Amino acid sequence: MESKGCDKKDTDEKEKIEQYIISFEVNLGNVEKVGVSFLVAGYSNYIYAANLDILDAQDRNNTGQTSEEAFLFSQRLVLLGYILLWIVASNRLYIKDFSNIYRGENNDLVAYQNVANSYLISVFANLMRLEAFNKLNEDEIQEEKK
Repeated sequence: MESKGCDKKDTDEKEKIEQYIISFEVNLGNVEKVGVSFLVAGYSNYIYAANLDILDAQDRNNTGQTSEEAFLFSQRLVLLGYILLWIVASNRLYIKDFSNIYRGENNDLVAYQNVANSYLISVFANLMRLEAFNKLNEDEIQEEKK
């Protein structure tokens, strides 16, 4: 009798772990879509910023917005996207390690770590770009005040 109780308890625990992994992976996929959406929006807005830059060069920009402002806004979106993708990749590494242990899978954790690391490098690179765009925007504001 004792054995059947333990088997049911083990089965229940395995089912809870399985549901946890599935739920975790679905949530990661949803956050990943949000991160990619920020990237798409940010990079798409770069086109608008480039058009403003062209108008500025032709001295025809009467939009009320500078290209520097648009580039800065674009870069903020891109940075947010990469931060979210880094969070997703870091958590995906965790869940793949967890799956290796509890599902007996053989996920290549080095590959998942490399993905997470590459997103972290992108976060730092895009943070540097954000600082540069912020400085250019500040310079443009100072120039307009003259």
